[in-house]
Amino acid sequence: MSSIETEQRRVAIFENLVEKLGAEQARYIMDNHPPGGWEQLATKDDLKNFATKDDLKNFATKDDLKNFATKDDLKALEASTKEALTNFATKDDLKAHEASTKEALKAHEASTKEALKAHEASTKEALKALEASTKQNLDAGLKEVRAEMAQGFADITLALAEIVERVNKTEARVAGVIYTNFVNLLLFSIAVIAVVVSLVI
Repeated sequence: MSSIETEQRRVAIFENLVEKLGAEQARYIMDNHPPGGWEQLATKDDLKNFATKDDLKNFATKDDLKNFATKDDLKALEASTKEALTNFATKDDLKAHEASTKEALKAHEASTKEALKAHEASTKEALKALEASTKQNLDAGLKEVRAEMAQGFADITLALAEIVERVNKTEARVAGVIYTNFVNLLLFSIAVIAVVVSLVI
């Protein structure tokens, strides 16, 4: 049913009510009757899908929105970010830093090589000097050892000579004693023989 037909029907009903009940009661009834009919009114079941006051409590309020950034805040942030980005290195800055770093490394490498060569040369000289002083000390030590050994051999030779001399003297004494005893024994034997012969004769 179109809105025109609905309105025509309302007019017909109103005129019929005026004839039967009077204009005031007819107007009262029509004012309390929905224009589109009772079927056009929403029921409780229809309202179940709509949000209630409790549902609206979860929505953000003006006080909640105060914590959100505004356009001015975003503009200020953009400006500060751009200013901060100017402090960052660019590709050109990085290339320049890379070139200077390479040069510094090359210079450091060259100086390190020179220092190593100088240290190597000084080390070789120190080793040569140490070798020479060690040889001198060894030669001196060997000379002292040889001298001490020669002196020791001389002392041993002298001691052996003294021992030999003492042995010779001892041998001479022993030989003299043996000879004297032999002579005495011989004389005693002759005397015994003589006595035996005299007794026999």
